[in-house]
Amino acid sequence: MLSYIIAYKYIGLITLAIFEGPIISVIGGCLSKLGHLELPLVIFLLVTADVISDLIYYHLGYYSAKNKTLGKLLNKKLSNKVEIFKTIWTKHFFFVVFFGKLAYGISVPIIMSAGALNIGLKKFLSYSVPISFLQTSTMVFVGYLLGEMYYIAIDYLLYPLVFFSLTLVLLIFIIYGVKLSAKKMIVK
Repeated sequence: MLSYIIAYKYIGLITLAIFEGPIISVIGGCLSKLGHLELPLVIFLLVTADVISDLIYYHLGYYSAKNKTLGKLLNKKLSNKVEIFKTIWTKHFFFVVFFGKLAYGISVPIIMSAGALNIGLKKFLSYSVPISFLQTSTMVFVGYLLGEMYYIAIDYLLYPLVFFSLTLVLLIFIIYGVKLSAKKMIVK
């Protein structure tokens, strides 16, 4: 991932950041400190990538609710909870957006629920963009502060990473071998 960003610079940064923002933000800050990338452009591109991913998830929720089959299924399963979700979004809009964007792992369903409940896109973005700026800037700043530590940390991280990768490959071969031998035993 790091070599991809160094090779493709800003294009690599924004494409990876759309799918994995916070980690790429830290890496972008680190690479800025090391002189590979320009800090203001990194922040701008990462905030843009975060907003793009929010738009993707918002529209996924919006069009999923509009889909006849999926919409009926959602209404059937969640019919009594839709009004509760709408009430929460209406009464506590800022907090839902704020904590929804910061809650790593559940931010996607929260943003998709905004689209599915037909929360206004302009209103959503008016809260989401400043929060994205603060979140991304903080993560880039952390990466920038840790930038010089990269060369020290990579020595400690490289060996466990190689060990983990080799162990994973070995496990895959073992599982495949067990499955293959089990199939042969069943055929006999």
